[in-house]
Amino acid sequence: MDSCRDAGDATALPRCCGRVACPPTGGVPVWARDKANRTRLRDGLEGARADLAAAEARFFEARAAATGRGEYEALRPLITARDEAQRRLEMLEAVDRALSDAHDRTLMLLDTQMPGRAAIGIGDVDNAEHVAVLVPGMDSYVTNYMGTITDNAERLRQVAGDALEASGHERSVAAVAWIGYHAPSIPDVALTDRAEAAVPQLTATLDGIEAVRAADGRAVHLTTLGHSYGSLVSGMTAASYTAMDDLVLFGSPGAGVQHATEFALPADHVFVGEARGDIVADLNRFGGVDPAAASFGAVPFQTDGGAHPIGGQTGEVTGHSDYYQADSESLWNMVSVVIDRPDAVTVGHTFGAGDQLWTK
Repeated sequence: MDSCRDAGDATALPRCCGRVACPPTGGVPVWARDKANRTRLRDGLEGARADLAAAEARFFEARAAATGRGEYEALRPLITARDEAQRRLEMLEAVDRALSDAHDRTLMLLDTQMPGRAAIGIGDVDNAEHVAVLVPGMDSYVTNYMGTITDNAERLRQVAGDALEASGHERSVAAVAWIGYHAPSIPDVALTDRAEAAVPQLTATLDGIEAVRAADGRAVHLTTLGHSYGSLVSGMTAASYTAMDDLVLFGSPGAGVQHATEFALPADHVFVGEARGDIVADLNRFGGVDPAAASFGAVPFQTDGGAHPIGGQTGEVTGHSDYYQADSESLWNMVSVVIDRPDAVTVGHTFGAGDQLWTK
């Protein structure tokens, strides 16, 4: 991880961080990160478009001049270079699109090198009373998932704001769509090395949100929400990180520990949900214990639909990727945690597909 924690001047961030923007640590506000990272994004887009144009020109020129088999074989590295330039441009364009979808988004983190890393804040991350950080799982890359995770974060924030307003409170909530690590794909999803590498990255983001408030004595209610392999990243972070107020794990194949008391926050601040048809949530892979099981010691929340104290009548979610579904019981339970209303969580374990297959 790049080290530039002494950078308090936003104008110094590009010089101090090199190609990777500093994570929001050391009390540097999100607006300053956004300013520096948007400059980096703009420059990166211009450079990527120029690189692609040059790579295409070299390829077409060589192809036009090729007359024999050996010369055609020499085109292969040119094709590779062109494809790499295209993929980098697509990654940066995915960040640009996600930022352009709404006016209240900030670019908190940006790594312009493939496969890329980015974190987008939705709402006033520096000042909101409640901040949720969304951590995705396997195959969640900037190129293919930035739009999805920002949509999920936007939905979570909107529903949380509605809930606060309905109870007579200010809509003081923000969310962070965090793709701050290189998620694994199928060949290496069974390993923990990507999660281990992600822990300092996620810790830096959480530290940064806390540090901005600590500078003037303000507090923030900070919730981390980890999905699938992202629950392993979140769990491993929570095992040594104390500033996190609440932890939500869902679709979790394992959280890196065997019991919720191994986290550095109280077990009754750890919430776990699984959908009825989510086999991944019952793999018991990391730590050897299903986080949704009673033996894990966390607070289980229901996902099968029904009456919710603040959400009204809610719907069921069934699949591994459905937990942020609008009007669902899982979304309302996650919102309840985010706005510090644990009393509103509909407690109980939804009996999943893996439970049915493997429980004797």
